[in-house]
Amino acid sequence: MTEGLQTEKDGTMQIWLIVDGVRREVSIPEAHADHAKVDGSCPRCGTEDFRVAGGNRRPSEDDRAWEADGVCLACGQNVGLIRADTDTLFGVREDEAVLNGRFRVY
Repeated sequence: MTEGLQTEKDGTMQIWLIVDGVRREVSIPEAHADHAKVDGSCPRCGTEDFRVAGGNRRPSEDDRAWEADGVCLACGQNVGLIRADTDTLFGVREDEAVLNGRFRVY
């Protein structure tokens, strides 16, 4: 297994592509990017220019990360699970509710 990558911005996120139980390093994409670059080649089509896009974003079971289905841009096949571990105190569901919830004054 490899160590996760940290964002240059704040050092609080690690992104992985998990293929058949093995973690692979994923580059931290630019803001609003539609894909990320993965080390190595695609396990389905073998392309060396291995880029993945995520779909069906959801909170992880442990509520410490966001997960998405990873799809290779070259062949369009599902290649594994993208996991973005975040630095959260209360879990990603609570973070999402606070950031996107209604405005409150106390």
